[in-house]
Amino acid sequence: MPGIAEGDDLAVRAARLLQAEGGARAGVEIELEKNIPIGGGLGGGSSDCATTLAVLNRLWGLDLPKERARRAGARARGGCSVLSFRRKCLRRGDRRAPRRRSDCPQAWYVVLVPPVAVSTRAIFAVA
Repeated sequence: MPGIAEGDDLAVRAARLLQAEGGARAGVEIELEKNIPIGGGLGGGSSDCATTLAVLNRLWGLDLPKERARRAGARARGGCSVLSFRRKCLRRGDRRAPRRRSDCPQAWYVVLVPPVAVSTRAIFAVA
């Protein structure tokens, strides 16, 4: 991504951690198309991280159990491990509480995009 150092890109970090965790010798070229603002606090980077873990675990034939892949995601970024479980959760990071879709009331959301960048990690950090 323009303006983001390779070592700070969560998809790249996730790929490298999974590669080490699973002993993969293959590489990959990653291309992202962002449709939400970078630094918008919406968890887009965490989603990129989780998707990278899921896809590469399969592409590289690692067949790592979800828990091992989740730990790699937690090292890349806490929110990444939550998103790797395909279930709605109440908490962040590796402390998760899955919910059934039927438990969630229907809601409407408005997304505002102010001209500032916000760190998702800082917003959702537990004090």
